[in-house]
Amino acid sequence: MVEIAKALSFNSDVLIMDEPTAALTETEIDELFTIIRRLRDQGVGVVHISHRLEELKQISDRITVMRDGRYIDTVNTPEVTIERIISMMVGRTIYESTPEVPENPSQEVVLEVKNLNRGREIKNVNFKLKKGEILGFSGLVGAGRTEVARAIFGADPIDSGEIYINGQKVVIHSPTDAVNHGVAYLSEDRKRYGLTLKLDVENNIVLASFKKFLSKIGWINKAKTRATSQEYVTSLSIKTPSLGQKVMNLSGGNSKK
Repeated sequence: MVEIAKALSFNSDVLIMDEPTAALTETEIDELFTIIRRLRDQGVGVVHISHRLEELKQISDRITVMRDGRYIDTVNTPEVTIERIISMMVGRTIYESTPEVPENPSQEVVLEVKNLNRGREIKNVNFKLKKGEILGFSGLVGAGRTEVARAIFGADPIDSGEIYINGQKVVIHSPTDAVNHGVAYLSEDRKRYGLTLKLDVENNIVLASFKKFLSKIGWINKAKTRATSQEYVTSLSIKTPSLGQKVMNLSGGNSKK
């Protein structure tokens, strides 16, 4: 909110807002949109960048779609559907159907956390994750969601608590321990925690599993790393000139993949 106030203080003719709602509550978003509409009525031109399509429908007069760094089209907001916007964004029609919930979901627990504590950030957290289940953690920014994930993965040390994987108690002191126990982590801040930006696509893809590509004498088998990286570039449709492209030069969406 302070960053937004700073931008507003310039009394500018053009205001570019790059995903300003990402860390705001619903009430704060409503306040922001009220301010944006007032600025528009005063003659200020506003560019509002967002991946939240409902948000664009709510606040914008026109929507311009970009894909892979290229201009696709500009449409009048009242005349376009969410489905049409998605189609322009991905280059094809996306058909969504409600997933079926299994009649007899698995009761097998693959991850259990008991009495997890870390300083003032995590206090007595307990939960179970079952096989084939998606467990959601919700809360405002600073509520401790990320801290719980980092603690389980060994990125941050814990003060006390127990972690069980497939019913077996494990000790995780580092991300290496977590990976060895079959736990993977996708960070919310990929540039800071998820990627080595100055390394290429190939090395970033195999980084967490380098041991699999070592020969008996300790050399990296480049043929295997190249083949594995190409497999994932193809299956995830990562747009890159080559496996040797530095990750820092990829677009946001492709670096996420």
